[in-house]
Amino acid sequence: MNKLNTIVLSLSALAASTFLVSCLSGDGTNKYYGSGVFTVEKTAMGYNLYSDGAGMVRPTPQSVTDLVGAAGFQNGQRVVLDYTYTDDNFKEEPGKGSYIDNVELYQGQQIPKVSIMTKEDAESKKVLDPDSVFSIGTEISIWAYRGYLTTQHKGKFSVVSNKGVYPTLNIVYDKEENGAPNNIRLKMYYNQHTEKSAQTSTQTFFTSYPLSMFTNLIPGSDSITISLEGLGLNKTYQMRIGREDLTPGNYIYYNLGYLTKK
Repeated sequence: MNKLNTIVLSLSALAASTFLVSCLSGDGTNKYYGSGVFTVEKTAMGYNLYSDGAGMVRPTPQSVTDLVGAAGFQNGQRVVLDYTYTDDNFKEEPGKGSYIDNVELYQGQQIPKVSIMTKEDAESKKVLDPDSVFSIGTEISIWAYRGYLTTQHKGKFSVVSNKGVYPTLNIVYDKEENGAPNNIRLKMYYNQHTEKSAQTSTQTFFTSYPLSMFTNLIPGSDSITISLEGLGLNKTYQMRIGREDLTPGNYIYYNLGYLTKK
């Protein structure tokens, strides 16, 4: 059974993996739990899962099969995962840092990738029409790392004939509002794809937006400030990222050198 698409997580604000570690090595008797948002790298040896913010884990083949089926993960896939590991799973990658090997995945969710639209494209698809724009609300976390801007959004979705209608949180780029060095302004538009009078429920949704389109669009050579606004948000969200975060790769490993080996 492919559990990656059937399990929907309700996590607290999550921009990186979380770990409880007491040492770099141990006897394997201490069990820990971790959660993270990851980009998948498929290799001949299995999978490297690079966590947003920093870090890498490598799952056991059996736990991948149990979670997603025999086909496994796809290269470049975006996922949010929960897993377990023991205190002897930390390994060293020469010149890079530490990673956690043989983690056991036990639940997760695929994160859809949604392209950032130009204003012209959004207008042609009627994304900006007043009757298509719903309130985003205030329960949202936004971050960017190595090729993706990602949102974790607790939002309303419509229920029609006892079936949920999956909403879309679109991000729109207007070149007329941009052009300042080292800055980019974006707007978010939430569409529940129903009449606004429809019955609703609430759930947490993750969405990742590829950033590679901006590699040659943002003037300057310094780090970049991203500003986002949208209907229902109580503020303009801002974050500062390095230009290396516009494209996948060059991932940061864990720096656990300060921990005491036992």
